[in-house]
Amino acid sequence: SPALYQGESTVRIDPKGYRIIEPLHVGSATLVYRAQRERDGRPVVLKILDRHRVTPASIKRYQHEFSLLNSLRSSGVLKGLSLETTLGAPTLVLEDFGGESLAKRYPARPLSLKELLTVATRVISILGEVHDHDIVHCDLNPSNILLNSDTGEVKLADFGWSVRLNERLTATQDTAPRGGTLAY
Repeated sequence: SPALYQGESTVRIDPKGYRIIEPLHVGSATLVYRAQRERDGRPVVLKILDRHRVTPASIKRYQHEFSLLNSLRSSGVLKGLSLETTLGAPTLVLEDFGGESLAKRYPARPLSLKELLTVATRVISILGEVHDHDIVHCDLNPSNILLNSDTGEVKLADFGWSVRLNERLTATQDTAPRGGTLAY
């Protein structure tokens, strides 16, 4: 079933081959939905760039994120399944393991001290694996730490601002405003 997005204009989001289940995040530039892939029933997450924000740089950032996700072999990183287009905008199709962000969970159901320490330990371990691949996340915050409360599984998401330490920055990357979490 299609979803409505009210940004600069009302847009009907109806990605071909996917059934939207629920919105997970509606940001200024990104729409994130839990969905089901119609061809095999697989649960997925769709990260769709707002079509009014499509630029060559934003397309490159989605391609970069997809490439990074495919190069990481960590059970603690959300897997990229494909990079597609919805309404002319890049769309990352990601695995859905049933998690929700700590930012979304926290106000309603704060973690106990034991749960917090377990999640923190897992995040540190995942970051170690990511850093072993010479990648720095650059946007680690509660919105990008996902927890499946039923299984206890923790994963990191949103590698759009991540950098590979072994790649040289181009002049464009070096002077362009960086996204991510400022305190990082």
